[in-house]
Amino acid sequence: IGPGWLEAKDANGQTRLSKTNDYVRLEIKTALDRKLKVIPVLVGGVKWPPQELPDDLQKLADLQAFELSDIRWNYDLERLIATIRQIVDPRYYLRQLVVAVAVLAALIAVAMLGNRMADDRRIEQAIRDARTKGLESDKKAALATLQSLEDTNAPERTNPKVYLYEAEIYQMLAQSDDQFNEAVKAASLADKDDVIVGRAKGLACDAQFRNGLSGAEENCKAAIEASTRAKDPLGQARAINFQANILTKSNPDQALAGYRKALKIASDNSLLLDMYGAYTNIAFILSTSNDQKERDEANTNLEKARKGFTDLGQFGEASNA
Repeated sequence: IGPGWLEAKDANGQTRLSKTNDYVRLEIKTALDRKLKVIPVLVGGVKWPPQELPDDLQKLADLQAFELSDIRWNYDLERLIATIRQIVDPRYYLRQLVVAVAVLAALIAVAMLGNRMADDRRIEQAIRDARTKGLESDKKAALATLQSLEDTNAPERTNPKVYLYEAEIYQMLAQSDDQFNEAVKAASLADKDDVIVGRAKGLACDAQFRNGLSGAEENCKAAIEASTRAKDPLGQARAINFQANILTKSNPDQALAGYRKALKIASDNSLLLDMYGAYTNIAFILSTSNDQKERDEANTNLEKARKGFTDLGQFGEASNA
């Protein structure tokens, strides 16, 4: 509706709004009669409401008009579009909100994934340091890194690898109570991850055996089963080794067979620490043999273990061998 809207005339000079068959008049009247949403849009600085309208268009003057001004045309047009959109597409803003929430959730997920990946790198670096650096201080530093990654407010949200690797480091430090506690946490949080479950139950078995507690055999058996399902050679080698430890007194022959099996798995998969540990354990059994050939094998294995541990910087393990 512009300044000349009311006075617009046809070719005969008759005011168009006064003609009952004028298309504009008919359209407006039909919309008002059907109670459709009508928005008078004002241009050119026209005043509203108009003073004179045909009787059947009087309702038009009661409607709230929308002004499009020349000085803020784009801004007013965007507001008009938003007003119309709410009428013809009432769910538009809901969809926009859903999209915005989805985008925000995706950004949060990406950020969380980035943080998780960074934490995973710190976790793996910590256990590499503990395994490859021979000093006790290095192991304690790695342990401190892992402990800093625990969620103390909600332990169940902690990455189970944190507890698993803490248990492994406690084993290196000969702290079997802490080893058992962290291994149990890892196994309980990773009940569907057979790699973690297998390794954690193996560490729990080892701690129970060292402390003379019952249940070691069951945990070792569960560790072997989980590691076998996961096709995890490290978990298998260690669980079989821990199981053999339990048998050293009651059934040395069976223990020796277990150590040899652990050695083969470790050798086939280049698990050097576990390979040299198996050499040491085999030597322990063979050193008491009456067979000179077996005693010679024991000495050979000890030499391999000492040299191997020394080359890896594991001087404490070398000394034990």
